[in-house]
Amino acid sequence: MPQGNDAIKLNAKRSYTPEGYLVAPAIIARSGILPYYARELDLKDRAPNSIVQVYRSPNELAKAAPTFEHKPITMDHPPEGVDASTWRELAVGDVHDVLANSDKMLATVIVRDKAAIEEINKGRRQLSNGYTFELHPAAAGTQGYEFEQVDIQGNHIAIVDRARCGPSCVVGDRDPITSREEHKPMIKVAMDGYPGEVDEVTAGIIIQKLQHEKAATEERAAHPKFRIGDKLCDEAEANAIVNQLNVELARAKENTPEKFKQQYAAEQKVYACVKDMCPGIEIPENPDVNAVCTTALHQLEANAATKSQIAAILDGVAIDKASTLDLQRAVRTIHAATASDRDTSNQHRRNVQLGRTILATDSTTRDARTLDGRDAWVHRITHIMDEKTDDRSLEQL
Repeated sequence: MPQGNDAIKLNAKRSYTPEGYLVAPAIIARSGILPYYARELDLKDRAPNSIVQVYRSPNELAKAAPTFEHKPITMDHPPEGVDASTWRELAVGDVHDVLANSDKMLATVIVRDKAAIEEINKGRRQLSNGYTFELHPAAAGTQGYEFEQVDIQGNHIAIVDRARCGPSCVVGDRDPITSREEHKPMIKVAMDGYPGEVDEVTAGIIIQKLQHEKAATEERAAHPKFRIGDKLCDEAEANAIVNQLNVELARAKENTPEKFKQQYAAEQKVYACVKDMCPGIEIPENPDVNAVCTTALHQLEANAATKSQIAAILDGVAIDKASTLDLQRAVRTIHAATASDRDTSNQHRRNVQLGRTILATDSTTRDARTLDGRDAWVHRITHIMDEKTDDRSLEQL
């Protein structure tokens, strides 16, 4: 299990007990992205001194807070941590009232050793947590860090000289291998947000961070991202989504209640035509007008003349590939033609029957067959009126 050490500047607001113990509130940890050496994480796939970015979430920070309660304070980090067998030798104080507040872990630090208090008063004021944790790979596509830190277990809090990531870092990691007596060369930097001088490791982290920010800026410029709802997409995806929304909006504007009523009435007329021409077709409770029209037209194709009419109406397009509107138009047109033929046939039969009736009808004085032309005409008109034949029959006399 990897071991880590977070360094935090000791709060300047301090007090002393009657016994001379130093008491101070402190921020002993924070969430966020933290830099580690590859050797600290026991990573064998890269150089031991390469920097690896590890993310600690606020949730994991809150879960870790109780594990730091009453943990000992040491001068620097002991190589193997602290336990009951080494506490008397290593501990110079302890921490209390540990709690997580948003992205920070707060505590009250009590330093009881006189020599340690003197070191703090001379300027050695940074605290570095010692802890173990599980290292999990970051989710695919994650940017800014490679691993996540989970299941953090506090062991001790050490008083150290300098945070690994420099005074500008609220929380950093101290190199556990570097001794207190070792003095690292300092590098001057002139940038807003950074101190005037930083050590070599901090300078490397700053350069790596700036390179990452530059690459991210160039990537955003080359491939701008757009957030639509919960989805982050590129320009082409965003345009496709917007176009689809515009189509749906236009469709919604067209589908007004009045248009829906008109569509419903038109479909009911089509179903009535199908029932009249093809009584064997069952219309379900929630019919699919496309399927009903297709079935009816396939049945009507059995008649060669009707098949020719269907082909002409659909302009040669196969029934199964025709649009819904064209199918409905074909059904209504074929039905209208069939009804017209049926009316003509019925009218002819009525006229034939009427003629036969006239020829067989007796006049008050003589047989109808002996009537002259004018009387026969008047007699026929009289019979037509009696039969209440429509005006078309009169026009065809």
